[in-house]
Amino acid sequence: MDLHEEELRQLILSAQEGNEDSLNRFSLVIKPLVEACVVGNTEKWMRNGLGLDDLINGSCVQLVKSLKNLEFRDKRSFLNWMRRICQNHIKQGLRAYGAEKRNSARQLSIENPKPDPNASSLHLGKTLFAPDTTPTGKLRRKDRLVLARTIMERLRSSHREILQMRFLDDMTNGEIARSLGKTEGAVRTMVSRALDEFRKIRKQIDPHSNY
Repeated sequence: MDLHEEELRQLILSAQEGNEDSLNRFSLVIKPLVEACVVGNTEKWMRNGLGLDDLINGSCVQLVKSLKNLEFRDKRSFLNWMRRICQNHIKQGLRAYGAEKRNSARQLSIENPKPDPNASSLHLGKTLFAPDTTPTGKLRRKDRLVLARTIMERLRSSHREILQMRFLDDMTNGEIARSLGKTEGAVRTMVSRALDEFRKIRKQIDPHSNY
């Protein structure tokens, strides 16, 4: 960034006032930094799948939207703020990409399920979130979803997030690992621990539940 700290401060203050010219100048100044941040926090397959330009432009939009809540302290803190927003945008893009990719193959997966080495530990999640189209089944599924929603609200945030990605977004362990920057083994452990907490809360809520 070529701007000195005081120049950057004035640029941000002007942009926070909502002046169109100032916002455009702010976007122009930060775009090279955003591009470097996006490239530095993604792999080639992510940029190909999500689109590098889309990631850069989307991150710039999120930065402008978040600008009004920024309290400028110094250049370093500004760059850290910018980096966090870019990383969050990338993460959201990966979630959407994983969900879209999995949705296209969901029906085939249901009709032709593959053996899952973690089938026993995943059984609870699949039972609670699996679709059931018969009239009686719809009632059972409604009960399951009410129970699941109650339990999800009580989970710690990290466990709620991993179950959301695994069962509701229907992402594979590999996709989750790439999204979170972890190994597949670590993701399997996270899912298992989240399901353990899920079971404990389920028993507390309804000890006699068959789900």
